[in-house]
Formats: sequence, structure tokens, C-alpha cells
Amino acid sequence: MNNTSYFAQIKLLLMITVVILGVFSSVANVSAAPGGNDNGDNKENKGKSSEAKENKEKSVLVSNRYVSTLITVVFGAALTLSGETMSIWPVFGSANQLLAALALLALTVWIANLKKNFLFTLIPMIFMFSVTLTALGMLIYTNFIVSNYFLSVISILLFTLSVILGIKAYGILMNGSRKGLSKELA
Repeated sequence: MNNTSYFAQIKLLLMITVVILGVFSSVANVSAAPGGNDNGDNKENKGKSSEAKENKEKSVLVSNRYVSTLITVVFGAALTLSGETMSIWPVFGSANQLLAALALLALTVWIANLKKNFLFTLIPMIFMFSVTLTALGMLIYTNFIVSNYFLSVISILLFTLSVILGIKAYGILMNGSRKGLSKELA
């Protein structure tokens, strides 16, 4: 089999996958009005309801399932047709592993708030964070060396945001309650 036909088939497969995922994500896009139920009992709910209406009017374009599908398909097709699909793959892999580490982080904080032993989730979380942050650091360096600044910036953002979340979780774990979260956010 010819290499060019092989890559053309992969591009076609990726485009079809992006289109299918875009359609499924737009069909599954269910937007709930922020602000909760407005039964008119208190003034806070009335304020939230009017704020929710304003936000809903502003985000009609973004919450439209056809617009969200179009955005997904356009960016996916642009990435596929640019030929740079494989260059973003290591950053995608790091983001995927970071998601697993963040899930363990959330689970660890939740178990700690229940006042139960959280060591069985803390150890894998620390391992996942250390491996993923090391990989992101290597990606930042590698992409910067080859002058791929866009992927370097994405890697830096992922690295920075994960460190910030880790610091906030550490504050919660040391305080042993949700008060740590309110102190961190203040």
C-alpha cells in the first residue's frame, strides 16, 4: 500500500470521526438555565433569574447545537487537513493523563471531606501528577526548541492550571474541610 494513500485514508477517517463526534456532542448539548428554580419566594432567586435571562440571551449563539457542531467540525477539519494532526497528539495524551490525575484529585478531596482515609487515592494521584507534569515539562521544552510555540503555550497552560488545582487541593487536604476551598477562592 502506498504511503500517500495510507495517510489520505487516515485523514478521511479522522474527519469522519470529528464529524460524528461533533454531531453527537451537539445532539447531547442540553443547556440548563443558570440560577435554578425561580419560584418567587425570595429576592435572591429573582436576581439570579434576571441574571440567567441576560446570560441566556448572550449565549444563544454558543448554545445553538448547529453552531456548536459547525465550530467542532470546522476546527477538526482544519486540524486534519493541515497535516499537523500527529504533532498535537502528545499534548492530547498529556491532557488525557492529566484528566485522570484531576479525577483522582477530586476523589481524594471528596474522601478527605468525608473524614475517611484517603491514602489509597492520594498515592496514585501523586504518581499521575508527577508523571504527567514531567511529560508536560518535556513537551514545553521540545516544542519550544522546534519553534512550535502554539503547542508550547498549550502545554504551559495545562501545566500551570494543574499546579494551581494541586495547590488548592493541598490547602483543602491540610484544613480537612471545605473551609479551605473558600479561603483559597477568597
